[in-house]
Amino acid sequence: MVFFLCTVVLVLLQDTLGVLVAKAVGANPLLGLIAGSVTMVGGHGTGAAFGELFEKSYGFNGAVTAAMAAATFGLIMGSLIGGPLGRKLIVKHNLKSHASDYLDEVAITSDNVNYEEMFKTFTVIIISMSLGAVLELWFKSKNITLPSYINAMIIAAIILNIGESTGKYHINQKCADILGSIGLNVFLSMALIGLKLWELKEVAGPMLAILIVQTVLMALFAYFIIFRFNGKDYDAAVMAAGTCGFGMGATPNAMANMTAISEKYGPAPKAFFVIPIVGAFLIDFTNSIIITTFANFIK
Repeated sequence: MVFFLCTVVLVLLQDTLGVLVAKAVGANPLLGLIAGSVTMVGGHGTGAAFGELFEKSYGFNGAVTAAMAAATFGLIMGSLIGGPLGRKLIVKHNLKSHASDYLDEVAITSDNVNYEEMFKTFTVIIISMSLGAVLELWFKSKNITLPSYINAMIIAAIILNIGESTGKYHINQKCADILGSIGLNVFLSMALIGLKLWELKEVAGPMLAILIVQTVLMALFAYFIIFRFNGKDYDAAVMAAGTCGFGMGATPNAMANMTAISEKYGPAPKAFFVIPIVGAFLIDFTNSIIITTFANFIK
């Protein structure tokens, strides 16, 4: 919960700074949101969803293209600053891994990956998407606008937790990760191929200014806030590196940053437990609500 609250503050800062810098350089404030938590914490998926929403509902032409460009920038920068920042914290404070303290809490999965398990998991995903589409219609009838994937995520969370809490069925996490990676790569390929780069000519300069400010914010926030408020220990340093990954791109980036550090300095079970829950699940809901609130306020 402490880490989650820290990320909520990060989202608020990203959107506030984004809008302020956009106004300072004479750009559309919505560009500040696009280059804010829409694509920084949100990544390509949230960027595409809100980019389309901004184009259709707010008349911001080129929002999807700007979102894809900003998300790609964030993906690269999050990977570049995460590892060095984590290493600096570890070396400066002479931190050591304490993985043995968490041995009893580390869940070791024995999920098998085969055709039958992949098909079962894929079926659950399709069911979640289908029911999510129905849920989206209900939200729209209440004048609540959320990205489509959030609705599917709500259904998926319900299905997963009912199965695991009752023991009636189990969702194969290894298969879910593989299918998620396939889906993400297909999505990124389609999104990048469809980029209309000429639409960026009017916003490229202002957007770059916003993204540079976001990079500085992310580094400072991870170094001074994430590390300090999450224990100031080895796991906190690894979490700071991971935050740079999902705070400017996506949870897989966070995992890559943390893996690079843990392979050199030792395991960090707490970091690997907390980051995926917050980065790939909890913060998405909160981020969507905050973005929608900002958008309605500045439109």
